[in-house]
Amino acid sequence: MRLLKFPTSGTVQQRKSKSYGFYLMSIVALAGLSGCLQPDHDMAAIQSQVDGLRLDGIGASNAPVALGAGYGAALRGAVTRGAGYRAAVAREAASLAAIDVSSAGQKLQASLNSRLGLISESGTGGNRTTSGASGGITLSKLLFDGGASDAAISRAMARAVAAGADVQIAANETALAAAQAWVDLWLADQRLDLLADRLQRLDGSLAQMQRMAGLGLMDRSALDNLRRQAAALRQEQTQIHSQRTEAAARFARYFGAAPETVATPADIGGRPKADGWKTSPALTRNAADVVMAQAQLAEAQAAFSPTARAQAGVTAPVKRDETTDTAIGLVMEFTLGDGGRREAQLKAAQDGLVAAKAQLADGRAALQAEFAATWAQLQAIEAAKPDLAEEIRLAAAEAKTARSQIQTGQANLRQLVEAELAHYRAEDRMITLQAQAYIVQLTAHAISGDLARQIGAVK
Repeated sequence: MRLLKFPTSGTVQQRKSKSYGFYLMSIVALAGLSGCLQPDHDMAAIQSQVDGLRLDGIGASNAPVALGAGYGAALRGAVTRGAGYRAAVAREAASLAAIDVSSAGQKLQASLNSRLGLISESGTGGNRTTSGASGGITLSKLLFDGGASDAAISRAMARAVAAGADVQIAANETALAAAQAWVDLWLADQRLDLLADRLQRLDGSLAQMQRMAGLGLMDRSALDNLRRQAAALRQEQTQIHSQRTEAAARFARYFGAAPETVATPADIGGRPKADGWKTSPALTRNAADVVMAQAQLAEAQAAFSPTARAQAGVTAPVKRDETTDTAIGLVMEFTLGDGGRREAQLKAAQDGLVAAKAQLADGRAALQAEFAATWAQLQAIEAAKPDLAEEIRLAAAEAKTARSQIQTGQANLRQLVEAELAHYRAEDRMITLQAQAYIVQLTAHAISGDLARQIGAVK
């Protein structure tokens, strides 16, 4: 860029005219530079970019989780594969980096500056325009700010704790949802296998009963009753197939693909603790929000205090015949009025702290209630298992007796079919109860935060 230099001689009117010309040319030059440096913004292009991101990766997915490594390893793979978990981990990393950002304000600050162009000076000696360049360095160190920087660091650290709790929450929620899909798929397969076996037996018995009814050896009303029961079982089979399809879709979401069959869910973590809610990551998250709100309040209060910093700077021109300027001292700043901004920020921070404390209390009560309900449900399931097991044993014995007595005429096919249906119903309830026990136990572990730790998804 070529620098312009104006002469300093001439009449007062000429000097004023030249001075005005200098200002006009400076404004024109700045406007030109501003136009060159200002990027063009196209709303249509931004909308196109948003649409591309919105639809990007719909057909793509990570590699399916290897199921052969075991139930726990598969759940761990489902967690680390989940986008929600990865997003929480990234946010935690960002919050940890934010601690360094907040801490940097209390350290020694250094900045460089340079200037290249024209300087117009007006005075009693006339109007003088000079050109050239200068550079300088400024060092500053914060001495006092009313505790604002300390509060900012505390808030950043609390946010990092909250982000870590969010990782725990995401890991446990994903592990529980994946485990539920696994259990539901296993349950549907178990029920379908059991029902197919019973329907095969029932079809054989019905065919035999139909022949007997045709010969007048059996009441047709009894045959019609058993046909209705068989039709109800086939409707139930259709419903279970629908449930399996839905479970397989959820399974594919978390594990990448749904296999033909899945292994029996393993017992993870054993019996949960009665006070497991106390270690809940959700409770940690709410407590961290209170600490952040307290730090936010401290920052708002610090805004009413003055700030002080030690500052030193050196500015040196490029030309050797010009002087070097040095400055060192204490810089004090205090805001006298800002239109009520600080008062509004203080009021907002006070209200935010009240809200955070209320949220912590409400979250604690909700966790206690949820865990108590889960614990009671688990105890009810454990209490029901022995009675149901005895019912299955008796139903199996009754069916066996009916089969043996048919040969002697002490029992008929109707009694045999009803005994086998009763045995099937009891076994079906046991399978469903076992699946419920898996889910309730996993839910308790997820609430306490132990589920993700048990499968190795988090530390």
